[in-house]
Amino acid sequence: MFSQFIVWYLFLSGTAAGAFLGAAAISLVEGNEPLLKGHVHSLNPSSFGFMVAAAGYVLSGVFLIADLGNPARILQVVANPFQSLMSEGAWLVALSAALAAITAALAVVGRLNYGIALALEIVGSILSVGVLVYAGVLLSSMRTVDFWDTPLLIALFAISGLTCGIAVISVVGFVLGGSYRREHGLGLARCASALVEVLVLVAFLSSRYMISEAGRDSCMALFTGNLAGYFWGGVIAVGLVAPMAAAWVQRMTGQRGLVLAAAGCTLIGGYLLRYCIVECVVLSPLAFGGLFE
Repeated sequence: MFSQFIVWYLFLSGTAAGAFLGAAAISLVEGNEPLLKGHVHSLNPSSFGFMVAAAGYVLSGVFLIADLGNPARILQVVANPFQSLMSEGAWLVALSAALAAITAALAVVGRLNYGIALALEIVGSILSVGVLVYAGVLLSSMRTVDFWDTPLLIALFAISGLTCGIAVISVVGFVLGGSYRREHGLGLARCASALVEVLVLVAFLSSRYMISEAGRDSCMALFTGNLAGYFWGGVIAVGLVAPMAAAWVQRMTGQRGLVLAAAGCTLIGGYLLRYCIVECVVLSPLAFGGLFE
């Protein structure tokens, strides 16, 4: 039903939103120092987090444009922001990208008062929450698809985007050589988010397995079907178990390099989660007909 361009669009926009929220949280905890001082030497994970968010939003837009393909369709989406959920999402991502880019630029060269810095982060965070929610709303709004028709899908994509965003911030913090306190805090946040993601994923799949025959068949495509390798090996083992195991080993041994391994596994799992959710859909004959009414 959706191309791989859309899967990348959903993954990148969700990760960008999670990165902005993570960067804003760090900046607020540290008193908005990057935005207030504003020079290259003051760059820290929050400053780079805003940059990563802006880049992620822009790149997700590129994949959306690639999916639309036809210039007429692109123009229709741009010119009619309230025509469809796809159009609304495109505008939401575009606005989020613009604000993230402004925030990132001011983190490098700007000298703002606390009020303006706080306003940028609050507005950007609100937009980012909208982007996190949007991916699940887009799919769950298709009432004829039993597997997607649940608020749990919205929650699953939102928490996954947040987990991926924190993973990106963790990588930046590692590269910049951040403090142990900050690195430890990011690790705890990533593990806590991953644990919540596991619980939501279990609840989501349990509800879909019991909702209908089509929902059960979709789940079986993940459990034992053609997507089982991606689901068990990619989403579960690589995306959820490996990062938490790496975090535990790091805590025991002090090997900071495991931060990169954990973050990389989280991002791989985040993409494969969306791939599996999009690809595993099995339509009942009634739903299949309803799509074309």
